[in-house]
Amino acid sequence: MFPELFLPIAYISVVGLLLLKDEYQSRRLNRERFEARAQVEWPVTVETISGPMYGHTDNISVTGALLVCLQPLYKGEIVKVVLNTPSRSMVVHAEVVWTDRYLPTEKYYPHNAIAVQFKRITDASRNFLTLAVYDYLKTDEN
Repeated sequence: MFPELFLPIAYISVVGLLLLKDEYQSRRLNRERFEARAQVEWPVTVETISGPMYGHTDNISVTGALLVCLQPLYKGEIVKVVLNTPSRSMVVHAEVVWTDRYLPTEKYYPHNAIAVQFKRITDASRNFLTLAVYDYLKTDEN
């Protein structure tokens, strides 16, 4: 039809798609950090296909947690996490989002920092975490 119009329209379409993709990724990254996180150290047991591993939380939110363990996990791995809070125990299924070496200040040997995103969590557990994080942050302000 009009080949001289096709190239500018195609160029504008590609630039528009790239801008939308960049905006989507930016909003996604910002959304991940909007969740309030409580700095709590609760014991955890992570059940993997190679057996249980033990550690503790470094921080936790309603949608995920940062775990500290001696053994590594791999990005994308789905695990069952047993959170042992002071008042109850919860089981959640989580996906490993990232993992890195971590040297806690009180230890002389490296650990693994493992960020997990909760995939399956009961409504009761989600409500408990919401209240626990809120209470921790409320007492931390005072």
